[in-house]
Amino acid sequence: MARRIQGPGQEEILVVLNQTGRTQSRVPCKRLPKIFTHVSFSTFFNQPLTIIIKKEIPLQKAKDGAYVSVAYKGTLANGEVFDSSEGRQPLEFQLGAGQVIQGFEDAVRGMAVNEKKTFTLEPEAAYGHRDETYMHTFSRADVPPGMKPVVGDTIGLHTPDGHQIPARIAHVDDEKVVVDLNHPLAGKSLTFEIEIMGISDTPTQAPAGCGPDCGGGCSSCS
Repeated sequence: MARRIQGPGQEEILVVLNQTGRTQSRVPCKRLPKIFTHVSFSTFFNQPLTIIIKKEIPLQKAKDGAYVSVAYKGTLANGEVFDSSEGRQPLEFQLGAGQVIQGFEDAVRGMAVNEKKTFTLEPEAAYGHRDETYMHTFSRADVPPGMKPVVGDTIGLHTPDGHQIPARIAHVDDEKVVVDLNHPLAGKSLTFEIEIMGISDTPTQAPAGCGPDCGGGCSSCS
């Protein structure tokens, strides 16, 4: 009995022939070459002759415009895990749309489903270097009543044009509060272990927000 088995990246066509070399059964395939007019067959111990023909099917690779789902783990130079998709759905983004940091996009581009990769991004390809001009000092009198600033907390600051940006509280005393507008991962080398889980022409997940420590580097957090 003829059968067709398809696996990642290739297609197997099983063709069974009788003793005279005529096709006894086969699975129709439009891409199957017409080899039967070019090859003569003979019997083999009076048993039907079985031929397996393998055809390579081009793997779908991540390219600009495609929606890519990526399972990832991000670690710092000291081995600390700063973010991971483990335990939740993979990160999905449109390649080439600037939704993640540039170095992450460049690493994903050209990869195929189930392909894995480990790579390290220097600050220039991740969140940039720290900029000390992004440190801002506010008088305690400007802190809203009831707010208790704590070093390490992240707060939202409103810009004149109405946007909100995250800021980490770096120092607190009786007179002032110092906030750091640098991204928490600015100035750090980031190592990612990733696996491509899916590639699609359209989104497969509902849009979701992200915090400042999102693994792939959402553009809204950079």
